Amino acid sequence: MNLQSIRLPIAGCLGFALLALATPASVSAQSGEPVTRAEYEKLLREVTELKAQLGKTETARVEQQKEAETTADEFEKELQATKSLAKIAQPGSSHFLVAGYGYAGFTSIKGENSTFSAGLAPIFLWRLNDRVLFEAEPEFDLSGSTTEIMLEYANVSYILNDFVTLKAGKFLTPFGQFPDRLHPAWINKLPDFPLPYREEGGLVPFSSVGFQVSGNVPVSGMNLVYAFYAANGPSLNRGDSEPAAVGTLTGTNTDDNNNKAVGGRLGLRPLAGLEFAYSFQNSRVNVDGGSRNALLQAVDLSYIRDSQSLRGVLDLRGEWVWSNVSRTTYDATGAAGFGPLSFDNRRNGGYAQAAYRPSKFESAWIRDFEFVVRRDLINQPDGPPESTDERRWTFGLNYWLNSSTALKASFESGRRTTDGVTDNTNGFRFQTVMGF
Repeated sequence: MNLQSIRLPIAGCLGFALLALATPASVSAQSGEPVTRAEYEKLLREVTELKAQLGKTETARVEQQKEAETTADEFEKELQATKSLAKIAQPGSSHFLVAGYGYAGFTSIKGENSTFSAGLAPIFLWRLNDRVLFEAEPEFDLSGSTTEIMLEYANVSYILNDFVTLKAGKFLTPFGQFPDRLHPAWINKLPDFPLPYREEGGLVPFSSVGFQVSGNVPVSGMNLVYAFYAANGPSLNRGDSEPAAVGTLTGTNTDDNNNKAVGGRLGLRPLAGLEFAYSFQNSRVNVDGGSRNALLQAVDLSYIRDSQSLRGVLDLRGEWVWSNVSRTTYDATGAAGFGPLSFDNRRNGGYAQAAYRPSKFESAWIRDFEFVVRRDLINQPDGPPESTDERRWTFGLNYWLNSSTALKASFESGRRTTDGVTDNTNGFRFQTVMGF
């Protein structure tokens, strides 16, 4: 029974009693009997009690309403606090997050000393708000009797809108696909890098220090992906300490001159899983007596398909890189012991890779395997001392413990040709890697 239903009969009784008190004579006339003093006082007491009960009921109603409003306000505050805590605790939405990967491996290649290896690459992510982000990756690697610490990248990103992101600092060079997207050990399908992208003796600087603008724009049912940058240019190896590396380009954190490297990658995704792109980087590099132009170009193609007919995931990739540095004279005085030397400094190389994971097989242990094959090569110019061309086939077998933890084993069969002499480079590589 609600308060309204109580109030109506009370009001009716009260009105009747007041009517009787106000006109006792008329009541007596109607009933034929006079109202006594005792009856009048009794009726008065009843009316007074009814008025008091009505007052208490109204007071209780007001107090209950106030209590309900207070409880609702407290509940709303607690709800908002819980929502804030839940938003902060969401994966990937925390203001500060530590991710990364670690690995351990063993390598045994003909003509090289077999060795164990290990490394750690934590990734620090900080989100100031929905638009401003910071990321950094220091890398810890074993080298001889010491541990080398290198800063792979550290930059601030500003998300201007859905199609444009601005980035400043040290970033992975958006040249081809491998440096920017595929090189982390838990993403790379094999224990080592393709020849054109290896960090020592490769063709492309992995990191750049400067400014970048990138994004993804829908165009006529397709996606246009782009990244353009201006950064400190690479340095030219003049062979002072390693004559075999003369003429190669090396990434640096500080520029050798006032000319900056300008480059970028422009790609198209016409179909789901398919992407092809063109990359370039143009810079000026210092040599004795002036500077020379250095141009890098590349094309890349990737296709990923989750197929019912193949009962698994097929991952196909290919990249080709050209490096062209203007002709110059190295070791002009002969102080390094191999000059004066001038040659046409053109290099190129690439790789093609196929990976298949039978993820739709009924047997769980078969679904966790992945089969990989890669063909890669690098062509060096004639002229530098001990200039070496390389060709290689690599066959890999991976076992995935989860989406970011794998055991990798690979066998490679290759050859190196130096001054017309060819040596075989067969061997094995093993690696265990965990992303976190």
